[in-house]
Amino acid sequence: LRLAADNLIRTWLLKKHAPLLIDFLNGLGIAHENGVVGELPPTVEEAALINVIERLLAQYPPAVVSVYLHAFNSMNEAGWTNLDALLARDPRLTLQPAPAACPAHGQRCPG
Repeated sequence: LRLAADNLIRTWLLKKHAPLLIDFLNGLGIAHENGVVGELPPTVEEAALINVIERLLAQYPPAVVSVYLHAFNSMNEAGWTNLDALLARDPRLTLQPAPAACPAHGQRCPG
């Protein structure tokens, strides 16, 4: 089930949010082909990581940035400890539950 979920998230990100992925990788100087990476570096510089995340949060919906960074981090075999730390301490990058649907309308409840 985890493999299916990982594939679903990866596909959604690549099909619907490729510019975000590309901006993240370009901002870190990581070679890629349309957001797909062959090999990740074992580490990234802290200042560059913070800078690119700030730019992403200013340009894209924070919830999408958060999902991408968490997905990237969990699928990243290199295991960047500085990204782990940023995801744990920055409240803007916390994954939030989806809003509940209104039983009467099947849509998001107001307020």
